[in-house]
Amino acid sequence: MANPTIADIENFFSSDKFLDGLHPDWGEGYLGTQQFRWNIVDTLGVSLQSHLVVSLKPSLDRPTVALIVRGHPVYRFDVVPATEEKLNPPWAAALNLPNYVRGTHSHPWYANKDHIAQKWDKTLPCREPVEQKLTELEHVIAYVAHELNITMNSEQRVVYLPEQGRFFN
Repeated sequence: MANPTIADIENFFSSDKFLDGLHPDWGEGYLGTQQFRWNIVDTLGVSLQSHLVVSLKPSLDRPTVALIVRGHPVYRFDVVPATEEKLNPPWAAALNLPNYVRGTHSHPWYANKDHIAQKWDKTLPCREPVEQKLTELEHVIAYVAHELNITMNSEQRVVYLPEQGRFFN
C-alpha cells in the first residue's frame, strides 16, 4: 500500500467518519498483546482504509489505541502509570509541549506531522500529556474517538475486555 500523503491524512481528519459495526473480537497481537482492529468508514459506510487498533499488554493493563491510515500510524494514545516518564524530541518545545511527559499521553497528529512527512518510519516520537484520568477501556476509546472526530453510537460505547482478566483494578 502506498504511503498516504499529508493531504490525505488532513482530509481524513476533517471528514465525517464512523466506527464500523460493533466491538470487534479480541485476538493475539504483537508480542503477546491482546488486540482488535475497528474499521473506520465514511457517511456512506465506505471504508476509509483506516482503523483504530486497540491493544492491551499481556497483563491486560496499559491500553494503547492507535489510528492507522492506509497502513501508517498517525495518532496514538497510551495509558501508562503516572510515574512513567518519557522524553519528548527537541521540536516539542516549539509546540509548547514539555520536554518530559509523565503518565497517560497521546502522540497527536499535529505534533508528529512534520516527522511523519519526512520519515514515514511509523514512529510517533512527540507526546502530549493527557490530564483526564481514564480508568475504563470504553472511556479511553470514547476519548480517542472524540479527539479524532470519529462518531460512535451508543452500542459501540460498550467495550468488553478479553476473557483473561481486567485492567485498572
